[in-house]
Amino acid sequence: MSIPEKLYSVEDLAKITYLSTRTIRNYLRDGLLTGRKIGGQWRFAEEDIEKFLTQGKVRSDMASEQRQQVLDFMDGLNSDVPGPTQICTIVDLYLPRPEVEDKMNAVCGIAEQCKGYMTFKYDYSDDEGRGRFLFFTSDPVFLEKAMAALKGKNVPDGSGA
Repeated sequence: MSIPEKLYSVEDLAKITYLSTRTIRNYLRDGLLTGRKIGGQWRFAEEDIEKFLTQGKVRSDMASEQRQQVLDFMDGLNSDVPGPTQICTIVDLYLPRPEVEDKMNAVCGIAEQCKGYMTFKYDYSDDEGRGRFLFFTSDPVFLEKAMAALKGKNVPDGSGA
């Protein structure tokens, strides 16, 4: 028995890229993004997403949207995470793509545990050899866990001790 392929929706892809669902649908219409319709809804395999994310226009649009997210945060417009404490952190890792993607997968696991308390976006620039992580959170413990994962260290348990 084989493991079913993980498929992503338009909404999932919008969260991954910080692009709007309308922009994702425009990319579909323009042929910059490929996927398949299942039950009348678009679904994307990981290889579809990887191909999509390597295109220059898409990368430029994502970078613009990330800049806007940081500016919105600075203007007090961040509503992605609840609570009186709001934290925005940008981390650049100048490492080969496979190493950064391993770290990104570790951060994904932490983000799953932190639903509602932390969101993050990831982007890799082959031209610069840089992985960029953009974190928004209301809980410093979750950010500490993410930083530990990026350093490749054991993730603290969050007990504060």
